[in-house]
Amino acid sequence: MVDIFAVQQEIAQSVARATVRKGFAPATRPITTNLTGYDYYLQGLFHFQRIDVGGLPQAVGAFEMALAADPQFAAAYAWIARSYRFAAQYGLSPAKAFPLARENVRKALALDAELAIAHSVQGSVSLYSDWDWPAAERAFRKATAINPSDGNAHHDFAHYLIAMRRFDQAFEESQKQIAVNPIDVEAMEHAAFHHIITGDAARAIPATERALALNPCRENALRYRRRALELSGQFEEAARVRTADVGASPQLAQTLCEGWKKEGATGYWCAWRDYTRAAEMSEDLRAR
Repeated sequence: MVDIFAVQQEIAQSVARATVRKGFAPATRPITTNLTGYDYYLQGLFHFQRIDVGGLPQAVGAFEMALAADPQFAAAYAWIARSYRFAAQYGLSPAKAFPLARENVRKALALDAELAIAHSVQGSVSLYSDWDWPAAERAFRKATAINPSDGNAHHDFAHYLIAMRRFDQAFEESQKQIAVNPIDVEAMEHAAFHHIITGDAARAIPATERALALNPCRENALRYRRRALELSGQFEEAARVRTADVGASPQLAQTLCEGWKKEGATGYWCAWRDYTRAAEMSEDLRAR
């Protein structure tokens, strides 16, 4: 029987040798030797990537199964922590989510103090929950130093740098994330987000196009594309994308375009305001 972990180790070492000239040296340590745990771990990563369609509970469940198979699986704890950190943005109360993230990242670091993703999650907890900027930066820098090829660490660090308004440094981290994995849709989305934050619609729009080429149904990519188009004044195309983004009927796009043609940007946003108010009233009536 082929030893999958030996094969994985050999591949990782080959990738490390091939990429070291680019300044990236992937971590080559095996994260577990338990095949069942590793299978559940991969399932957890798959579900985590479905974050925009409710994949987080399934991700946590898979990572917990990985821990049942291997209680020393530090990366599984780290990804549970990362799942709860994102759950605070996707419906779970931050008051519930961050203590769970903090507890699981503590367990991960107790098992492996040199686990890059655990330090990255620790940085996010310090940033979003503790508001401890120095602690957050220390954690992110440690994560990217331990494993420069961890795209998630570069992604998280970039968000911190944006929050600190250090936009040039944030863009550098975003580019490192893309260099690690050029077909990472989240990396493309983040590049678009960066350009929107800095008001550079001309660069944001192509970034969303690249993300949507990888996944045409990705909600964040659609949302960023709509924002970039609105920022650039391309309201007719933005109306079409916004309609798809919220799952509304084509009539909404027509209404938004009519508002834009009559009164420009003001008409467009007033039409959107009227639509959302009508939708809220309809929802209230159905709930009665």
